[in-house]
Amino acid sequence: MNLSVQLAPENKKGLRLANPVMTASGTFGYGMRYEHLFDIQKLGAIVCKGTTLEPRDGNPQPRIAETANGMLNSIGLQNIGVDALIKEKDARSGQAGRYPRSLSISRAEQSTIMQKLPRNWTKYPE
Repeated sequence: MNLSVQLAPENKKGLRLANPVMTASGTFGYGMRYEHLFDIQKLGAIVCKGTTLEPRDGNPQPRIAETANGMLNSIGLQNIGVDALIKEKDARSGQAGRYPRSLSISRAEQSTIMQKLPRNWTKYPE
């Protein structure tokens, strides 16, 4: 059964995923934490933690609060920064570009971050 989905039909290169199932931003960290539990290739994409140009410590504790209707969080974009993401997380997996991923980046830093990413992070899937 073909479950593929086109996310950018107006773009000449498009952006086709094998299926529409993606993780919520940051829930899988940088994508490698759950490789031992199931085949992450079955996901349409992994949406990485929000990433900024420079590392960020995030907001001070406490930053999660329970409410009558759920939970509120204010993590504050805690992340390792784009250079560490490229150097440590992509290389550490030993399988650069192996799994589909979507990078959640700070809008104010978008163009600078995009210029730093390796080619296998910025190419459109075939």
